[in-house]
Amino acid sequence: MAGYMKTNMPFYGVYKPGREGIAAFVVARLATTTRSDYESTVKTLWVLPQREGKYFAITGARLYTKFITPQSLPLYKKLIHEGVWWDFVDEVATQC
Repeated sequence: MAGYMKTNMPFYGVYKPGREGIAAFVVARLATTTRSDYESTVKTLWVLPQREGKYFAITGARLYTKFITPQSLPLYKKLIHEGVWWDFVDEVATQC
């Protein structure tokens, strides 16, 4: 996967279908009820060293639909600015 993505970022090697299922399972069990919790959850996942952490952050951001509002634009801007890879940017730009 790292060769395909042309990156040195470490991977666990979990493909998208598996990641989506894992992320949905985790997100359903988190007590994220406030915007502060939402942003904290996304940012905590975002800084994990493995690429899947960033994918989980984006999936979590997308699954908490009640927080996909103009107020979240600074968070999404951060993900796009720091992500800089097409796979991160495309997901944030089209799903959040």
